[in-house]
Amino acid sequence: YSILNCSDALWGIGVVEERKNNFKTSFEYGRQAIELNKWFDEERKRHCLYTIGLLLQSDQLVTFGIKRDLECSYNYISQAAKLGSAGAQQELKHYKRGLFGQLKYVK
Repeated sequence: YSILNCSDALWGIGVVEERKNNFKTSFEYGRQAIELNKWFDEERKRHCLYTIGLLLQSDQLVTFGIKRDLECSYNYISQAAKLGSAGAQQELKHYKRGLFGQLKYVK
Protein backbone atom coordinates (compact mmCIF):
# COMPACT_ATOMS: atom_id res chain seq x y z
CA TYR A 1 0.00 0.00 0.00
CA SER A 2 1.77 3.11 -1.20
CA ILE A 3 1.72 6.72 -0.03
CA LEU A 4 0.05 7.55 -3.35
CA ASN A 5 -2.91 5.31 -2.51
CA CYS A 6 -3.18 6.66 1.03
CA SER A 7 -3.04 10.30 -0.05
CA ASP A 8 -5.35 9.75 -2.99
CA ALA A 9 -7.89 8.14 -0.68
CA LEU A 10 -7.66 11.02 1.80
CA TRP A 11 -8.05 13.55 -0.99
CA GLY A 12 -11.04 11.71 -2.46
CA ILE A 13 -12.82 11.41 0.88
CA GLY A 14 -12.21 15.11 1.54
CA VAL A 15 -13.74 16.09 -1.80
CA VAL A 16 -16.79 13.87 -1.17
CA GLU A 17 -17.26 15.36 2.30
CA GLU A 18 -16.96 18.89 0.87
CA ARG A 19 -19.70 18.11 -1.66
CA LYS A 20 -21.90 16.91 1.21
CA ASN A 21 -21.24 20.21 3.04
CA ASN A 22 -19.37 18.38 5.82
CA PHE A 23 -16.76 21.11 6.01
CA LYS A 24 -15.01 19.97 9.20
CA THR A 25 -14.53 16.45 7.86
CA SER A 26 -13.42 17.79 4.47
CA PHE A 27 -10.95 20.11 6.18
CA GLU A 28 -9.46 17.29 8.26
CA TYR A 29 -9.04 14.93 5.30
CA GLY A 30 -7.59 17.72 3.17
CA ARG A 31 -5.14 18.63 5.89
CA GLN A 32 -4.04 15.01 6.23
CA ALA A 33 -3.60 14.76 2.47
CA ILE A 34 -1.41 17.87 2.51
CA GLU A 35 0.78 16.15 5.09
CA LEU A 36 1.50 13.60 2.38
CA ASN A 37 1.83 16.26 -0.32
CA LYS A 38 4.76 14.66 -2.10
CA TRP A 39 2.30 12.72 -4.24
CA PHE A 40 0.15 15.69 -5.23
CA ASP A 41 0.21 16.85 -8.79
CA GLU A 42 0.30 20.64 -8.97
CA GLU A 43 -3.40 21.11 -9.77
CA ARG A 44 -4.61 19.03 -6.82
CA LYS A 45 -2.14 20.64 -4.47
CA ARG A 46 -3.21 24.16 -5.53
CA HIS A 47 -6.89 23.29 -5.12
CA CYS A 48 -6.43 21.64 -1.72
CA LEU A 49 -4.34 24.49 -0.29
CA TYR A 50 -6.75 27.11 -1.64
CA THR A 51 -9.85 25.30 -0.32
CA ILE A 52 -8.41 24.89 3.17
CA GLY A 53 -7.38 28.55 3.14
CA LEU A 54 -10.92 29.62 2.25
CA LEU A 55 -12.43 27.43 4.96
CA LEU A 56 -10.11 28.90 7.59
CA GLN A 57 -10.99 32.45 6.56
CA SER A 58 -14.71 31.80 7.00
CA ASP A 59 -16.83 30.97 10.02
CA GLN A 60 -18.08 27.70 8.50
CA LEU A 61 -15.99 25.51 10.80
CA VAL A 62 -16.62 27.38 14.08
CA THR A 63 -19.52 25.10 15.00
CA PHE A 64 -17.07 22.19 14.74
CA GLY A 65 -14.56 23.78 17.10
CA ILE A 66 -12.21 25.07 14.41
CA LYS A 67 -11.83 28.82 14.83
CA ARG A 68 -11.42 31.33 12.04
CA ASP A 69 -7.68 31.82 11.58
CA LEU A 70 -6.67 34.52 9.10
CA GLU A 71 -2.93 33.95 9.53
CA CYS A 72 -3.25 30.25 8.77
CA SER A 73 -5.71 30.99 5.96
CA TYR A 74 -3.28 33.50 4.46
CA ASN A 75 -0.45 30.96 4.60
CA TYR A 76 -2.45 28.26 2.79
CA ILE A 77 -3.74 30.69 0.15
CA SER A 78 -0.23 32.13 -0.33
CA GLN A 79 1.11 28.64 -0.99
CA ALA A 80 -1.64 28.02 -3.54
CA ALA A 81 -0.91 31.38 -5.20
CA LYS A 82 2.80 30.55 -5.45
CA LEU A 83 1.83 27.33 -7.23
CA GLY A 84 -0.15 29.34 -9.79
CA SER A 85 -3.74 29.31 -8.53
CA ALA A 86 -5.43 32.31 -10.16
CA GLY A 87 -8.21 32.29 -7.54
CA ALA A 88 -5.68 32.32 -4.72
CA GLN A 89 -3.76 35.15 -6.35
CA GLN A 90 -6.95 37.21 -6.49
CA GLU A 91 -7.90 36.26 -2.92
CA LEU A 92 -4.57 37.52 -1.55
CA LYS A 93 -5.55 41.04 -2.61
CA HIS A 94 -8.15 41.03 0.20
CA TYR A 95 -5.60 40.47 2.98
CA LYS A 96 -4.17 43.61 4.55
CA ARG A 97 -1.85 44.14 7.51
CA GLY A 98 -2.87 46.72 10.10
CA LEU A 99 -0.60 49.23 11.80
CA PHE A 100 0.58 46.65 14.35
CA GLY A 101 0.93 43.80 11.85
CA GLN A 102 -2.43 42.18 12.52
CA LEU A 103 -3.87 40.56 9.42
CA LYS A 104 -7.31 41.70 8.23
CA TYR A 105 -9.59 40.50 5.45
CA VAL A 106 -11.07 43.36 3.43
CA LYS A 107 -13.67 42.75 0.73
